[in-house]
This record gives sequence, C-alpha cells and structure tokens, in this order.
Amino acid sequence: MNNILADFIQIWHIDSFQKLRLVLFLQQHPNWWGTSQEFACQLHLGNVPLVEQIIRELRMVGLVDGVADRYKLRDNPDVNLFFQCLARAVEDPLERQAVLDRITVSEHSERYLEHAHELYR
Repeated sequence: MNNILADFIQIWHIDSFQKLRLVLFLQQHPNWWGTSQEFACQLHLGNVPLVEQIIRELRMVGLVDGVADRYKLRDNPDVNLFFQCLARAVEDPLERQAVLDRITVSEHSERYLEHAHELYR
C-alpha cells in the first residue's frame, strides 16, 4: 500500500474494519440511498446502532450525505478516485493485509468493540 492511500485512510478516519466495509460498499453502489438497517443487513453487520454510529462519523468528516434516514456516499470525484484505489487494494490479498494493518485499534475502534460486547452480554 502506498503512502498516499495510507494517508487517505487516516485523513478520512477509516479506523475500523466495519467502517472500511461500509465505505467500500457505498463506493460500489454510488447511487444507492440506504438506511442504517439496510446497510447492517447488506453487510451482515447485524448491529444497527453500530452502523448508525459509523454513518454519523462518516457524515462528520464529509464522506456521506443523508436525507431523512437514508444515506449515500457524497459525490466527490477526488475522494471517489481514492476509494476506487482503496477498493482495488483490498482485492489483492497482500494489499488487503496492509490496509487492515493500517486500520489501527483506535479510540473509535475500541468503542465499537465495547458497544458490540455490551450488546451480546
């Protein structure tokens, strides 16, 4: 994985595997407006509150647009180009591992894990 892609991951706060899956799904379906429930179901996350938190964070950094309770990837050609590069990187097993290694356990990731553990206790 090149440094530009690594910087992109950091700048846009792609800090969890779940967030990576959601942004890649949105990149693959750029015109689809979905609800938190639909994303949780489509991505087999099964945790709607987690998806809602991820969407809030993606909206805060300007990656996702929302109308009522439906969301889609913001149409930004420069950002979309990086998402295409990220999607290609994830297709290659070695690059995918580099991407996953780059997504460090941050404060946000720890919060996701804590939230998931609370739900399944």
